Amino acid sequence: MKQKYHNHSDNWNPWEGCHKFSEACKNCFIFPMLWQYRRDPATVRRCTSTWNRPLKWQKAAAAAGGRKTVGVCYCSDFLIEEADPWRAEAWEIMRSTPNLTWMFCSKRTHRLARCLPPDWGKGYPNVAIGASVESKCHLDRVDFVRDVPVAFRFIDICPCLDDPTPELADHLDGIGLVSISGERSTPDFRRFDLQWARNVRDLCAGRGIAFRFGHGAGREYHPSDVLDGIKHKGITDFLKETGQCVGYQPTSPIALMMVS
Repeated sequence: MKQKYHNHSDNWNPWEGCHKFSEACKNCFIFPMLWQYRRDPATVRRCTSTWNRPLKWQKAAAAAGGRKTVGVCYCSDFLIEEADPWRAEAWEIMRSTPNLTWMFCSKRTHRLARCLPPDWGKGYPNVAIGASVESKCHLDRVDFVRDVPVAFRFIDICPCLDDPTPELADHLDGIGLVSISGERSTPDFRRFDLQWARNVRDLCAGRGIAFRFGHGAGREYHPSDVLDGIKHKGITDFLKETGQCVGYQPTSPIALMMVS
């Protein structure tokens, strides 16, 4: 029996501010956006005004008998060093909101194991963790996520700066979703060949892994999200077609979130 799922999402920024970490960060939108509000994007600060907002989302989702997806640290990196004093409280928010499905990806996955909470165990059942990878030379970021217990693991290749295949194939064990996108919202967007997306799509199809095409590259905010005439939405489409995917646990909240 399919569970009721409210197909909308929100973002939660327990802190904001970041430091450019690798070549993917060259045109990061966070920096001009925060400057627009006269906030220094290089200063990592706790967002106290929105800290308890997920508790309201949890109450509403539980009352409706449904679920809500929440993206974490849209304006920072969840594993950034400056947030170490606050992260335990953020984990507790996630643990105490079982009707919220939490998703975050990081370029700093080498810090993941040391940043997990003491009661992590086999992973919080409502938390998905991904590696943010822009090129094949950074695929080791995926392995740091694969090395720890996580209810659901994913890879976000954005902005994609080169063809991650065939090397990507060696980093897919335990991965449930691969998403790929070009660089957007900047006049200096870098080249993104749609063949790279096709290669990842075909690799995922052969391995039984859900595939998502986020968007192409362009100066506009919403480049096309269509690849060869098809919108690839990832988990939802994959489960409708096959009823399964790698890393899919039918009894966990993270899996119930994925069934619409």
